[in-house]
Amino acid sequence: MGKSQTNSELLKTLSGMDRAYASGSKTWFDHFDDNATVYTNSSAEPIIGRSNYINNFAKLLASTKRKVQIISRKVQAVGNVFIVYQVEQVTQDGVVVTMKQSQVSGETQKGLKINHMHSSVLGTPQATSTISKLGSINVINEKIATIATAVGVAQ
Repeated sequence: MGKSQTNSELLKTLSGMDRAYASGSKTWFDHFDDNATVYTNSSAEPIIGRSNYINNFAKLLASTKRKVQIISRKVQAVGNVFIVYQVEQVTQDGVVVTMKQSQVSGETQKGLKINHMHSSVLGTPQATSTISKLGSINVINEKIATIATAVGVAQ
């Protein structure tokens, strides 16, 4: 078991997670435990294991940068377990999505790792610009479909 984290170390870890996700870095997946359970809107069944999460989402999450704004974040520590509940707004490829997310992280030999995450979309994804011509509708729909898949919205 790794050493217990202080609040400043926890905030530093969360900041690193935020940077990895926003930059579209493959290091985002390094924040997950090997046996992590990830729930998304795209499936009634969870994704079990870090390697399965990578197989399902690496192409979408580690291929492009996105703007992430944390709207609210609450963190509760219970011993060496940290529970994070957050609402964030993600802008990627001209589409804005507001998500709520809960994460349960624990101390491991490799440091603090997410072992449970549940993400869901609040409301409807929106285009960031006005559609100026009819042909743009297909482009926007394709972008929304891509983003919706990345955050786990059923198609």
